Amino acid sequence: MNAPPLKPATSALVRLAFLATAALALAPALARPGLYANRYDWRYFESMGEISRRAVLWWHQAPLWNPYSCGGEVALANPQSLDTAPSFLLVLLFGVAVGYKLALVLYHFAALDGGFRLARRFGASLQGALLAGFAYGLSGWLALHFSEGHVTFIGVTLYPYLLLCYDRAVEQPEWAIPTGLIAAWILSLGGTFTPPMAAELLVLWAVLRAVERRSARPFVMLVAAGA
Repeated sequence: MNAPPLKPATSALVRLAFLATAALALAPALARPGLYANRYDWRYFESMGEISRRAVLWWHQAPLWNPYSCGGEVALANPQSLDTAPSFLLVLLFGVAVGYKLALVLYHFAALDGGFRLARRFGASLQGALLAGFAYGLSGWLALHFSEGHVTFIGVTLYPYLLLCYDRAVEQPEWAIPTGLIAAWILSLGGTFTPPMAAELLVLWAVLRAVERRSARPFVMLVAAGA
């Protein structure tokens, strides 16, 4: 099922091409790195990010409370909070405007690379896997959501990695750990749609693999990843 492994030089070149593609796709935003967005949804998430950033850096507190909206409301407990995601470190280090732009580069790269790796997992040629990676990472669905500021849909970029790790876990139990970590990363990116969609995708994948293998092992690995 797996395609033959690529030579290290070819693999590195592919990753570099994906990184350059992600940066090129976001070139209009990266050309003015310190500029805040003018879309309402983006401004909502940027304001939440700035409030949480100040709570951590100025007051050395966990960003539990947002005192500036609606007379005060939860921050970290907000279902749309992005503050527990690893990419929040970019916001802490570089500020909201630059941090979110760098995060988008990271997630676009994940979509491109993940789509490529998943295709290779199922035996696609180098050219076929490249097509899969570019088709997924540069899809209009992602572009439309992110340009409008539907930031909590960003977890969709990690779906290929999630499926890849889970599929490997069916054969190698230790891969349940990265499967669970990526699922947690998707959950940490907030939203009321993306995590349930990921769960449905995993369950469907488990059913297909269980039927194919005539075994309950895929469901066992699903529970292990959840644990």
